[in-house]
Amino acid sequence: MPTTTSRSGSPLASTPSSPRVPCPACGTANQPGRRFCRRCAAELKPAAKPDPLPWWRTVWPFRRRVRASSGGVTRFLVVLAVVLALCAGGFLLMPAGRALIEDTRDKLGKAKPVTPMSTEASASVPGHRRRTPRTG
Repeated sequence: MPTTTSRSGSPLASTPSSPRVPCPACGTANQPGRRFCRRCAAELKPAAKPDPLPWWRTVWPFRRRVRASSGGVTRFLVVLAVVLALCAGGFLLMPAGRALIEDTRDKLGKAKPVTPMSTEASASVPGHRRRTPRTG
């Protein structure tokens, strides 16, 4: 029985009745029954894969090709629950959100001068007597 050496130098026994299958990726000779290359793990007989979908078909999730058990119903229910929770939270927090926006506008806005509507001295109020101010 003739022997050949592999790339690592170890002897390989080969029989003339079993032709080796070359790897399409790296060219290494493989036994006929193998599905993957022993060197690079590429498929020896790649299956015909469908063409990828165009980008506009992958944007909208309802138009994708879906396998029978891919969890589409579960995904839809989870998305629906999240949307409903966000809407409920937004509705319940609306007054607090308005107050937060107004507080932020007050803090970030420029200070405006406050002018009094009217002025009155304490001595002019009836019933108050006039005193001389003292220091000290």
